[in-house]
Amino acid sequence: MTAGESGDARSPCAHHPSWPGRDARGPFEVPADCRRRRPQGPADQGRQTRSLLVGATSRPDVARVADLIGPWLCPVKRAQFERTLGRSTSPAIWPAPASEERAWAGGFFDGEGSTYLEKHRTHAGYFVPRLHISQASEVGVAPSLVRFKAALGDLGTISGQHPGKGRHRPYRRWRAFTPPAVLLGLHLLWPFIGDVKRSQAQAVMQLIHSQPDLPRGNPAFGVAGARYCLRGHDKQNARIRPFKGRGRNQKHPNNHLRQCLECVRIDARARRLARKD
Repeated sequence: MTAGESGDARSPCAHHPSWPGRDARGPFEVPADCRRRRPQGPADQGRQTRSLLVGATSRPDVARVADLIGPWLCPVKRAQFERTLGRSTSPAIWPAPASEERAWAGGFFDGEGSTYLEKHRTHAGYFVPRLHISQASEVGVAPSLVRFKAALGDLGTISGQHPGKGRHRPYRRWRAFTPPAVLLGLHLLWPFIGDVKRSQAQAVMQLIHSQPDLPRGNPAFGVAGARYCLRGHDKQNARIRPFKGRGRNQKHPNNHLRQCLECVRIDARARRLARKD
């Protein structure tokens, strides 16, 4: 965990590529005396890559790190530092300028986020992209999720609360669903994320772009807005009750012609008969 709600200020997990100590793109530099190699253990045997860990093991080091990154921390992490040090940290500057907020969001996504594929709900063999971050919080929405969403220009959605399994706390998820939203999110985060997250995102989007575009709507309904469906039903006269627009439909009086209600009734009747058999 990094800037999330469920981490621990005593052990800042900053070994991901976007941590300012490793990446010159970050606005701050971790003091050299606060860096150390993690000794190789049994779990590291046979691995081809090195694993690095940033740690501050003395009170002056912890205080110096708190002063350097304190203004950009979320309330939970600031409270952990202040409780540990017994004093207040540097004044918070959240929200910071847009470029600094996106830099923070990139580091947060580098440690907590992921880009992955889900199966299409209705078209077998097709996949859809997702950007995802989950954060635990006992009450309400984790401030880091709210800040991340705001840093990306209110992109994506934050889910309702999901119950934690076992001893885990309840959590919420931020996700971007559609390919345009995923591409926009990656475009905003790209300068501030590391090679691992970039490779993950590239693999996902290469598969998405290799898929042919899916036709929108049900082909059996015909062209959206056409009066007759492909089965020859008169969609305008297939309605039993007069059309009553709701919400955005009031701005488009022909929206009720997007589907053939006669086809809908025929298909529903066939499903009922199939269940009886």
